[in-house]
Amino acid sequence: MAFLQAGLNLESQLIGGLNGIWFYRTTDTLATVLGAGYFALMGRSVKGSYGMQLDDEVRVLKTDDHTSQVMHVSAIDASGNVTVAADT
Repeated sequence: MAFLQAGLNLESQLIGGLNGIWFYRTTDTLATVLGAGYFALMGRSVKGSYGMQLDDEVRVLKTDDHTSQVMHVSAIDASGNVTVAADT
């Protein structure tokens, strides 16, 4: 499947607009979510203050089997497509 913006919520944004904490609900595999540019057009260059930025935390819940993974924004391309990496 593809990224569905309806499953993504900004849970908190630290003072001064620093790193945010996002929560994303999906049936996609965690490997799919880790794909380059998965969060299409969600960078701040596209979404303004509501957009994702480097090092934001993303908590991903796979709703069909209840597995989860904490990730962080690792790259944002010029078009505003966001890539995440798994935290270790």
